Amino acid sequence: MAVLNEQKRQAAEAIVNGASQAAIARELGIDRATVGRWSKEPEFQTYKASLLEETAEEAQEGLRARVPAALKLIDKFLAGNSDIPANRATAALNIVKAAAAIDRGTGDNGETAFEERLKQLDARNSR
Repeated sequence: MAVLNEQKRQAAEAIVNGASQAAIARELGIDRATVGRWSKEPEFQTYKASLLEETAEEAQEGLRARVPAALKLIDKFLAGNSDIPANRATAALNIVKAAAAIDRGTGDNGETAFEERLKQLDARNSR
């Protein structure tokens, strides 16, 4: 696999972080069409895919790490602890639900819902 130059690496990282091609072009001082052309190169796509996978894994690990605290908070809320605002209990419940969805793997091709969402965001940013 060919090695990407620094600008291409920066562009791929920016795309993974949600930046538009126009914003990337402005930041790097290049034409937007250049970013679009780079995005179609196999080496660029491979690098971007590896970044997406790494990002997804980190997010999943972070989410899973929050599940024990979320469950404790939900238990306290259900036990009638009035010091816990309902919005915090709702947030905790959403953490548990999201972690469960990731563990189930809900995609048609074995991808998790989180990975599917990352791909949707990536497709949107490619326009």
